[in-house]
Amino acid sequence: MTGLPMPNDPIGVISDILAFDKAVKTALDFAKKDRDTVVIAVTDHGNGGISIGDRATTKTYDEEPLSAFIAPLKKAKLTGEGLSPSLMPTGATLRKSWPLISALPI
Repeated sequence: MTGLPMPNDPIGVISDILAFDKAVKTALDFAKKDRDTVVIAVTDHGNGGISIGDRATTKTYDEEPLSAFIAPLKKAKLTGEGLSPSLMPTGATLRKSWPLISALPI
């Protein structure tokens, strides 16, 4: 996972979690073969309290499979950071421009 909290960027969060899962699987596979290795996996930061949906957005939220909410995010091609160059003037950084980007009406 990255060393920086994400500005509630669901694609960035999902991408990092999938990469983390893959890395943990690799470590566990090694530990099973080695039989003398302990794997400890912990988070290094929070992600801004992000949530994906609730009963206000989907009446049957608590009955829906998790895949109903995650599947559309897996189709995304860019994170907020990946999209930012096309939204910002040359030389700007995401950290400096995020307040401007996140304030744009959609």
